[in-house]
Amino acid sequence: MLAIVAVAVMVSRKRKVAADRNRAAEMREQAKADEFAARERDAKAARAEADAQEADLEAERLRQEARKRRKKPKASAPARRSNCAKPTKWTRT
Repeated sequence: MLAIVAVAVMVSRKRKVAADRNRAAEMREQAKADEFAARERDAKAARAEADAQEADLEAERLRQEARKRRKKPKASAPARRSNCAKPTKWTRT
């Protein structure tokens, strides 16, 4: 009778150890997947930050370009002749 109890305890322990090993392996796999996902998010965030910096630089360049255009004196356009001196069919006489 004692031998049966001892065998049952040993079998139970072996099952528990096997289950613990399986659970540990699953946890390691999950940890690797989580780490990969975290690295992927970090890379995505770094790309987004780089894109934002590039957009800021482009915006600053456009602002400077606009300032230069505003400061630049406009070339005087040649005088236009008025069409008012010319009688047309719509002009009242």
